[in-house]
Amino acid sequence: MRQDEYKALVQAAREADLVAYFQQNGFTVERKSSEYYVKEYPSLCIKPSTNTEQNRLSQSA
Repeated sequence: MRQDEYKALVQAAREADLVAYFQQNGFTVERKSSEYYVKEYPSLCIKPSTNTEQNRLSQSA
């Protein structure tokens, strides 16, 4: 893969709507306050305001 192709791929991934991605791929997404959780992965938290995800299990250490 060329460098310009790689950069374009990375940029597209950064702009992807994570909530929509999970919904379109058959996952159940539940909103709790300003965050979304994927029912099939209860520890996965999506924050649409920043378009980021967190694994809640890794935060409890």
